[in-house]
Amino acid sequence: MTLLPAHHTKHIPLLPYPFRELTFHLAQSDDGVSNGTALWLGAQCLSLYLIEAHTKFRPPTAACDGLFGWDVLATDIDHVISTVLARNIGHNVSQLPRTSGQIAIRELDWTVLPDQWSWDDSAAIASESRSTHHAHRISSAALSTHKRDPALLDRALSEAKNIWNFSVQRIPHHKLAKAIGKAGSHWDREDWEDVEIWKLVLLQR
Repeated sequence: MTLLPAHHTKHIPLLPYPFRELTFHLAQSDDGVSNGTALWLGAQCLSLYLIEAHTKFRPPTAACDGLFGWDVLATDIDHVISTVLARNIGHNVSQLPRTSGQIAIRELDWTVLPDQWSWDDSAAIASESRSTHHAHRISSAALSTHKRDPALLDRALSEAKNIWNFSVQRIPHHKLAKAIGKAGSHWDREDWEDVEIWKLVLLQR
């Protein structure tokens, strides 16, 4: 099964999606209500890069093949969670090997200021509809973006560095190209050339 860029498959209500030796079936909605209800190209590129980067630090094991054995926290706004996210996780989790990590779902509204986020809340990290209490900050993150608004992205990265005290480093474009090629994804360059992946690490004050 060929792995196609997300913008070629948004019209498919139930998308068969190959990932390594597995095939997931992803429900999608392309009704224009929210961009988050269909597969996103940035997420595709990030997952392919993480596969490539991960194998350089650890030898292949059953846990690695089983989505690396990592615990996953899937986040989005409430509309996306109730429309497709919870359903997709529920319908596909049985395919994962026993060595896989746990998958949890929490609401995260990016319009809520970071100092109001809570990673310890069982239902929502950040929500306009309910209050959360700040607990602690993440120490590192891999951020995938589409650079369609360079000024907005530059501002966000600048704030991450100067306000929130993260180091900010872009993953070289050739490393992303290598990861996409190794996955057997023979995409045209223009399909993904505006995708950037950034590594953020929280610095000690």
